[in-house]
Parts: sequence; C-alpha cells; structure tokens
Amino acid sequence: MERYHRTVKEEGWRPASASTEEEAIKVIEEYVRYYNEVRLHGAIRYVTPVDKIAGRAGAIFAERDRKLEEALGGLRL
Repeated sequence: MERYHRTVKEEGWRPASASTEEEAIKVIEEYVRYYNEVRLHGAIRYVTPVDKIAGRAGAIFAERDRKLEEALGGLRL
C-alpha cells in the first residue's frame, strides 16, 4: 500500500499540483482510473489490473506471443 501511495503522489499528484480541494479530488480520481485501467504493471507482466482481474491476461499474453512470432517470421535468435 505504501508503494501505491508513493506512485500516486509521484505520478498523479505532484505533476498536476491542484490548487483547490475539488481539483485535488478530480486529479486523484483521474489518476486512480488511469492506474487501474491504462497503466501497464510490470509485477503482473505488463497488463492493467482491470485486465488481470477480468481474466483477460491469458488472452493478452497469447496475442503478444502471436505478434512476436509473426514479427520474427520463424527466425530464432
């Protein structure tokens, strides 16, 4: 939880530096949505928490593997 709060402060709060309580609430709400729905998380193999919870991570990994295989064209390094 401490890491989450630090991330919210560093990525969500400080760059926006709201001047009113209402602005602050809006900034934090927008950042929390971004954090859960858009931002890729390395600890869960670069998917969003929403995708992980919804069970879409496996399909995302499979699609990544397919694209990588297609890009490599059978080439093995």
